[in-house]
Amino acid sequence: MYADRVPEPKTAPRRARPLPVEERREALIDATMRALREHRRPLSTREIAQAAGVAEGTIFRIFPSKDDLIDAVVAKAFGSHDGVLQAERISVEQPLRDRLVEFVAILQDQLRNVFGLMEALGLTAPPTTECNLEAEVDRADRLLQALDRLVTLDRPQFRVSTPDLFRYLRLLTFSGSHDGISDGDPLAPEEIVEVILTGVLRPSGDSEKPVDPDGATGHNVLRLP
Repeated sequence: MYADRVPEPKTAPRRARPLPVEERREALIDATMRALREHRRPLSTREIAQAAGVAEGTIFRIFPSKDDLIDAVVAKAFGSHDGVLQAERISVEQPLRDRLVEFVAILQDQLRNVFGLMEALGLTAPPTTECNLEAEVDRADRLLQALDRLVTLDRPQFRVSTPDLFRYLRLLTFSGSHDGISDGDPLAPEEIVEVILTGVLRPSGDSEKPVDPDGATGHNVLRLP
């Protein structure tokens, strides 16, 4: 007879490597933010710990309470300048459309992250603390400057000012990225840029068959050359 097979020892769950307190704090905030956006509902400290790869007690060695952790997540999400830094690094060597598509994609990614977090926390509006308002004003100013850098060489082609262009891009990106406003069919960055640059009318002399208004969506109509 064969000898009884000895069961293999269970592998212990992987734990996060030791980090200095401040680094662990940031890691917990980031992990909580990702988990909230993914699940789009409130999470227990146990679920947060699992998402962060730490023991539940680690959370309370860094934050006095779960509410303090959530407050830190909200403060970082609504005060983040990550999108600004990305926009400031966009290459101006690209064609105009490509520059604007990259800019819009950054805006859209930031908005979707905020929308997911708000849904998870049951927020109907961003927090309106003085700190958050100042951060939003600074973020908007820097994004406008980043856009101005991107369109400087092409400004003679525009019949609107850069602030107006920025306003149109933000409005269309906001509405086109929100599942509720876009009926669950958000616009792609390429579509947003195409609407801004050329609108929805066909160029003069375009004899292509008209689009069936009852069977087509913007995804069929808008095409980049």
